[in-house]
Amino acid sequence: MMEKVKIKFTKDFSPYPGARSRSTSDHSAEEFYEDVLQGKFKQAIDEDKKLEIDLDGAAGYAGSFLDEAFGRLGHEFGLDECKKRLELITTEEPYLEADIFGSIEEWSVDGIHYNSALAKGVELKENNYFTKVKKKKWNILG
Repeated sequence: MMEKVKIKFTKDFSPYPGARSRSTSDHSAEEFYEDVLQGKFKQAIDEDKKLEIDLDGAAGYAGSFLDEAFGRLGHEFGLDECKKRLELITTEEPYLEADIFGSIEEWSVDGIHYNSALAKGVELKENNYFTKVKKKKWNILG
């Protein structure tokens, strides 16, 4: 069994997760990813360990928060590495694990989502589902 690097969300970040980006809320997914998750994940890789993330005890997670924080992880490190390293504790909200790994998979395949904090000024992949939806909407509107 692999040793673990650990994150207790409510202790290491906040009991009150916010929205997707720093510009729209405190305790955002962007802040969590850049200030906590990315570094701990790199540490787990460097030390050949699992990253255990205890999500219990928080006031609740917006879908946009989970999508941005964990999707970015999938985009940067890939689905296989995330599956190998991540161990989630979600006893209070067991569905979070499927939501998180869904975002990881989408971002690792499709790339950055159009509504991500990273998307500003970036040309998104044509195969990105969200890019197709947005472009279709633009074409319909004129």
